Amino acid sequence: MTLKLNIHVLILVSRLCIDSEKDGYQLILLAIEDVIEREYNKRYFDEIVMQRTVELRISKKNAEECRQIAKSRR
Repeated sequence: MTLKLNIHVLILVSRLCIDSEKDGYQLILLAIEDVIEREYNKRYFDEIVMQRTVELRISKKNAEECRQIAKSRR
């Protein structure tokens, strides 16, 4: 039996080097974070922003057309 796992992981690795002059050694601090959920949310919200921008442009165009029609009827 073959089990295929389709796992997506996006990892953010941060590091900070600290030199100790008096003791003569170097410390490296590592932080590892799975940011897949953050990236998913960012893409989701980017999609919503693009969709709403298109809707706003259409509404603005329609409002401008209505304004022009109302202005021409005066």
